[in-house]
Amino acid sequence: MRKILDVNLQRRIRKRKIKEKYFKIFLLFLFFFAVMFIIWKLSLERIVIGDKSYNFPILFSGDTVLDFEKTDSGFCVLTNCQLNFYSKVGDKFKDTDSFAVKTQISSCGGRVLWYEKDSKKFSIQNKKGSLFTGVLKKNILFGKINKRGSFAFVTESENGYCEFLAFNRKREQIFRWSCPESLIVDFDFNENGDGCVLTTASVECGRMKTSLYELNFYSNEELLKKDILKCMPFSIKKVGGVTILVCDVKVLFLDVNGSILNEVEYSKNLENYVITDNGYFLAYFSGKSDNSDGLLVSYDKFGNKINEKGDFGEKIRKIKCYGRDVIALTDSFVFHMGLNLRVLGNIYNKCVVDDFIYIKPYLYYVSMNKINRCLLF
Repeated sequence: MRKILDVNLQRRIRKRKIKEKYFKIFLLFLFFFAVMFIIWKLSLERIVIGDKSYNFPILFSGDTVLDFEKTDSGFCVLTNCQLNFYSKVGDKFKDTDSFAVKTQISSCGGRVLWYEKDSKKFSIQNKKGSLFTGVLKKNILFGKINKRGSFAFVTESENGYCEFLAFNRKREQIFRWSCPESLIVDFDFNENGDGCVLTTASVECGRMKTSLYELNFYSNEELLKKDILKCMPFSIKKVGGVTILVCDVKVLFLDVNGSILNEVEYSKNLENYVITDNGYFLAYFSGKSDNSDGLLVSYDKFGNKINEKGDFGEKIRKIKCYGRDVIALTDSFVFHMGLNLRVLGNIYNKCVVDDFIYIKPYLYYVSMNKINRCLLF
């Protein structure tokens, strides 16, 4: 009889141990999923509180931030008084006195082309200081620098329109071009830096005309010219063998011969857009006055639609792209997306964000007269 009781007791003990084992496994899985859920929620919605480590926030007491761009070693900040270079952790490399209130910058790699609009002065800077300072004969309208060190300007001309000037990395003028009765709207260097694509605007028989040119700086010939009627150009970019021309009513994708690969006409007003370095075109189209039906659309470099997204709830004020990371700014949120417009995360704007750059994994943003940063997964 005692043996039977002992066997039953052992069975109950063994069953209890098995139940305890499965209960512990259940608790372990529950804890794991709870932790993963918390991480997921934090990555999707976080408050911009800034990074208290290192040197952030960076304050510009009494100064106004005019421009804010990424460089190879960190970022540069143009204020109404200085051009400042910083590392990714906020260490200041160099600052230089500004020319005037109309100073503008164009950065590529570690170099910054720094010029005064409607004046003749310009300078090339890096984090160590000034590399070159020059003066042109005519007032500068705008300029750009490329990764190989060559740079170019669109300046005023004697006939009242404008002309295009290109310089090599030795600061020697190598090319000059103008188009009578046309305004140069934008240009973009080719991959080698020895030429560019350029777009102009003019009026022909009472109709707006957009012209596209391809120029080689070491030849006096125009490699390509194409006219498009009834539209006004905004910007142009060359990616490999494809040229993307953004206009007020449509965007065109052209091959090396100037033939149109694809043409997308806008069904709504184009509010904001960006052309990425790998040729993607992302466009935000406005909807009604409350912006409830605004639409963000992504196209590849051949003009094929990839995806569209419209549930932002607010108007997108600014879009930027860094590699395959798309950052969109609204009044209340910063959205982090892929090129397919799948949302990877968003951040609630506790403060007013005026501008931003993205250096993985940090979002650096300008708010009033200070720069801060936060993690953006």
